[in-house]
Amino acid sequence: MCLFDSQASPPLLSPDMFNTFLLPRLRQIAQEFKAAGCEFTELVIGGQTDPIAGYMLESGFDIVLCDYPCNVNVFFENRPQSGPLIRRNINPVLIEQGNFEALQKKTAEVKQLGNKFNNVIFGTGVLSYNVSTENILKVKQMSLES
Repeated sequence: MCLFDSQASPPLLSPDMFNTFLLPRLRQIAQEFKAAGCEFTELVIGGQTDPIAGYMLESGFDIVLCDYPCNVNVFFENRPQSGPLIRRNINPVLIEQGNFEALQKKTAEVKQLGNKFNNVIFGTGVLSYNVSTENILKVKQMSLES
């Protein structure tokens, strides 16, 4: 089960408001998803979520999004020892533009995170209808290469 709530992203919602009003409800939702039989739950809040990374990691979801504009180190510095998986998105505009040199670099960065922390999921963010299938397959190939 995946919960999307990009309106909870700073600056639309302050970290204090997130902690006070949203985090308790997210914890409840995560528990209810599990009670209903969901094997994996994912919290997707896009944008610059560094200020709420710690709260997102405490939400009770199994997977938490670290979107492409975020400082990924903030997520790993705040991740509890038995914390959730972190889905690291690369910028979908790079995929649409077919900037394969930049994509190779970003893909390598995500793979290095996976080697270092062993709890990283590779993500692309929202791809527009303008993205060619060839570009998507090229990124898939880059992600699978060792």
